[in-house]
Amino acid sequence: MNRLSKCCLLIVDAHEDTRLLLETLFESEGARVQCAATGPDAIQQFALHSPAIVICDIALPEINGYTLLQHIRTHDILSQRRTRVIAVTAWIGDSDSNSTLIGGFDAWLMKPIDLDDLMTQVVRFTTYIVSSLCIASPSCGIHTTSFSA
Repeated sequence: MNRLSKCCLLIVDAHEDTRLLLETLFESEGARVQCAATGPDAIQQFALHSPAIVICDIALPEINGYTLLQHIRTHDILSQRRTRVIAVTAWIGDSDSNSTLIGGFDAWLMKPIDLDDLMTQVVRFTTYIVSSLCIASPSCGIHTTSFSA
């Protein structure tokens, strides 16, 4: 069985090669993957597909990853769910990691991306989402989870 079957992911990165690499990686594990190159495109994809996990570069054209995160968190509050958002960026150092997590991201990784680390984070979040849903609902649907502050 694939580790990410039934999981819906949104990958947001301005670089097409990064999007294609991550899309291939996660689809090979059974995930349903949507991709976006810009913040506005990501907002549209997020609204259409309600992903459980978003993997987002901070330095995006038009609106940055922090602004996208604010949109996602507002949506989460209104829909009473918690989307897991992983920041992936070349612009963050160890001294900035706390501000990234405090800023609302659930995790962060530096570019170049260590694919094993990223997969570990996604699998960990998927496991948490599934276990939360199974407690709340015997049907164990994966796309919504209760919001926790």
